[in-house]
Amino acid sequence: MTMDPKTELPTVFDSEQQHIGNVYAKALIGVGQARGKLESLLEELHSLVVDVLPKVQNLRSVLESPRISLPAKSAVLDKAFRAKASPEFLNFLKLLCHKHRFDCVDAIDRAAKKLFNEMRNRDEAVLITAFEVDDEIRQRVRQQLEKMLQKEVEVRSEVDEAIVGGFIVKVGDTVFDGSLVNQLQQVRRVAVEKTNLEIRKSIDRFVTP
Repeated sequence: MTMDPKTELPTVFDSEQQHIGNVYAKALIGVGQARGKLESLLEELHSLVVDVLPKVQNLRSVLESPRISLPAKSAVLDKAFRAKASPEFLNFLKLLCHKHRFDCVDAIDRAAKKLFNEMRNRDEAVLITAFEVDDEIRQRVRQQLEKMLQKEVEVRSEVDEAIVGGFIVKVGDTVFDGSLVNQLQQVRRVAVEKTNLEIRKSIDRFVTP
């Protein structure tokens, strides 16, 4: 399995949210290190973003709303998380509400994962294919990436039928594109370039005495 030369993707997320995400992610990591709960706190944060908020109706809108008072938000958090979340994580969520930054929780999760990976000299890669892939494919991609990047790589997979075939691998802001769509676009570009070259040659022959 080979990968095309890497290209840089434009920044996807708003720079202000990225900055806020980094600030609060560093704060959470600091608490985690001080209490010896770093990995568990990051797991709680990620679970909130990918499991809880998408499934619990209106929870995000309530905690983000400027119309709802802080005591009311605190009561919602206590009811939803006191029995399950660690005291440190519950306090962190209340801090986000107090600072009116709960809308940045996704950015905080991304920043925390990135910072944690940097601390461990590892990267996270996303393997995107048009269909589900098995563990063998993921392992082959992981091995090649680790060889290229000279660091440990964690690979998770996603399905996107729009890429038609092949694969796309994202590592941070870098994409390695091996999809059929990209290959067809490259073929088309080469054909257009060759056609333009032939036209230029014909013109040169015509105008040359």
